[in-house]
Amino acid sequence: MADTEFLSRAGYAKLIAKAWSDETFKHRLMTDPTDALADIGVAIPDGVQVQVLQDTSDKMHLVLPAAPDNGSVKDQELERISGGMTV
Repeated sequence: MADTEFLSRAGYAKLIAKAWSDETFKHRLMTDPTDALADIGVAIPDGVQVQVLQDTSDKMHLVLPAAPDNGSVKDQELERISGGMTV
């Protein structure tokens, strides 16, 4: 699953905006993310679990993507994953 992107950056931004503006959708996204995502055209493959977390003023979530199958990451892959961010 590491190589699969289910949602583009633009799609992700729209998803966040919808969750912020539509409390009913946000509740569904938090409680039944697979169905909520399907309603907006994002199909999650069978066997893939989705967990939605929400940051608060005093809690931040850091999500690490799955490592490549061979355990090594090429520079081009790091650039794509990080979006050009440096640490």
